[in-house]
Amino acid sequence: MSATTDVRRFGYYIPKPGWSFDSVVHNPSLSADVLTEFHEICSVISNLQPIIIAFDIVERNFRELADLMEYHRSQLNNSATADAGLIPINISGVVLVAHS
Repeated sequence: MSATTDVRRFGYYIPKPGWSFDSVVHNPSLSADVLTEFHEICSVISNLQPIIIAFDIVERNFRELADLMEYHRSQLNNSATADAGLIPINISGVVLVAHS
């Protein structure tokens, strides 16, 4: 951004009853140093946000897969049938893991 188009003032809204609001704008303009620091802080936040979201997705998927495998393992451990009876349980476990 060029120095002529940068917004150098900050403000906020105060919500009021009846769907109205007051706006407050801080009058003193920001210096170029403060504005540069503000842009640096905002860029760090916007650069980290996708990484944090991706990590959260991977972590949740891993937990889901681990829980699913634990459930399938408990089904196998609780099964007191012959080897022929374990085949449907094994196939259903493979299908569950494949869908995850």
